[in-house]
Amino acid sequence: MQRVGVLLVVLTGISVSGCKVDKYLEIVNANEADATLTMQYEHGFEEYNLHWEQAQSDAMERCRAWGYSGAQFADSGTIQCIKSLEYGCVRWRVTYTCQCSE
Repeated sequence: MQRVGVLLVVLTGISVSGCKVDKYLEIVNANEADATLTMQYEHGFEEYNLHWEQAQSDAMERCRAWGYSGAQFADSGTIQCIKSLEYGCVRWRVTYTCQCSE
């Protein structure tokens, strides 16, 4: 009976490790005067799907509320280590800026 329990734990671990986590960029700063948005997400070593379409939709919604017709993301984001252990970084924050446009 004990072997069955260990096997079940191992099989459960294998099936969970194959799943990807959904990640969404969240607006963390919105500056109407500059027509800019700052959006972020965090991740560790997990495999994930980043939902860019949702980020673009959220940015467009905010920009339209300010009277703009478009939203342009910077070509690349910045990556910051937010948690490290003795062997290195284990959690990161990725930040993108977005500029509202006419």
